[in-house]
Amino acid sequence: MLTLSYNAQQDPSYHLQKSMIQLNRNPGCHSNHSPIVGTRADELKGIRAKIKEAPVLAELEYQLHDAPDALQNFLLIPYIYRVAADDISKEIFDHYILRYQNEGINEANAVEWHHTSEIYCGYANFSCNSKGCNLSRWEAHAHVVVHREHHEFHQQENDRYTSHYLLAIHELQHVEEWDPSETHRSHIGKELLTSLCSLILTDHVYKRIFGSKETAEECYMERLSRSEIIVSP
Repeated sequence: MLTLSYNAQQDPSYHLQKSMIQLNRNPGCHSNHSPIVGTRADELKGIRAKIKEAPVLAELEYQLHDAPDALQNFLLIPYIYRVAADDISKEIFDHYILRYQNEGINEANAVEWHHTSEIYCGYANFSCNSKGCNLSRWEAHAHVVVHREHHEFHQQENDRYTSHYLLAIHELQHVEEWDPSETHRSHIGKELLTSLCSLILTDHVYKRIFGSKETAEECYMERLSRSEIIVSP
């Protein structure tokens, strides 16, 4: 007599379903079976190899993300156009997570959204499980940030803004780049591709607001210093 047994835990769909249950209960908390995890791990490995060949890329990463004034690279939108910036950025975010829609990923569970007093706060971190520090659980959080809710604080022309939807993409890209098989996560290169993408997307949002061509070179500070700015339809 032949007896067939079925071990649900050996079925990949079992882990995916379990991961999605966890995400729906705890938005932004991605296990290593999340459909987002590791989808771009090879890209990060490739950029690390390039940094070893061309150390100037490490300096670029520092200037983009870690330098004292690095945040200014992404604060390009005049605050008075925050609504338009959020609308455009949400379109980009929705298109970004569309690739994971069939697995159940959506805006509500992909990240953990918070209203916070911190300005432009977003982060992705990981924790170790009880079986050892093997990066088997990844926690990704992108915080919705309300930048100075009181409009009376925004009377100066140079107040600038970036959308929380772009922050969310940046942090989810870290989850995409994570390789669950790594026992130690190197910091080399981890902010280069994500920061370049954030800069490109911020530039795209800026140009859509002001009706500029995608290929046009922009002088952001000149635009930000004007007393009157007209939003193109």
